[in-house]
Amino acid sequence: MSQVRDEIEQLMDDDGDIAEMYHIEKKLWTKLAFYGDQSVVGYGSVNSASITSPVSPVSPPPDFWRI
Repeated sequence: MSQVRDEIEQLMDDDGDIAEMYHIEKKLWTKLAFYGDQSVVGYGSVNSASITSPVSPVSPPPDFWRI
């Protein structure tokens, strides 16, 4: 009976560890998305075509974009 109890306690500890890792990772991705870390968020590929995030709104658009 004690082996069953020990195994259940171990599984519950593992479950808690996994939940903690999930929350830490979620918090990290939320911060990265909020602060716009373009080294991780905003770059990717779709059907082998590279895509990037839009230009920062802080910098003015290039001259050729102005009408």
